[in-house]
Amino acid sequence: MHAAGITNPFIARGTRLAAKTRVRCFTGLGPLDGLLHHLLTPTFLLPQALNLAGSVLFAAALGSADISIAAPVANGVSLAANALFDHLLGDRLSSLAGGAAGVLLVCLGVTLCTLAQIQQAAQQA
Repeated sequence: MHAAGITNPFIARGTRLAAKTRVRCFTGLGPLDGLLHHLLTPTFLLPQALNLAGSVLFAAALGSADISIAAPVANGVSLAANALFDHLLGDRLSSLAGGAAGVLLVCLGVTLCTLAQIQQAAQQA
């Protein structure tokens, strides 16, 4: 599973926490100092590193998977995980019913893609 869905809420939270602290002057260049400040903030850096590691593993896994099914499944799971972890971390949706409906529709879409792929493979066999 791609880690983006789980790490995105933590990256957003780390970004908000880093933005609340005073940016240290490393180079005298504002944008570069801001980037270095974020990269030296553990609440931002750790989820970002996990996200990047998950992306590398996802790309490696695609080498041996059927892309027509792996990409929709991974993206759907990532979206659903992102919504769940956002909710668990206290970021509330304006409409909980709308968020739940969105996650259910993603799950339905992934299920339909999977079933279509299974049916196509059975017909070719």
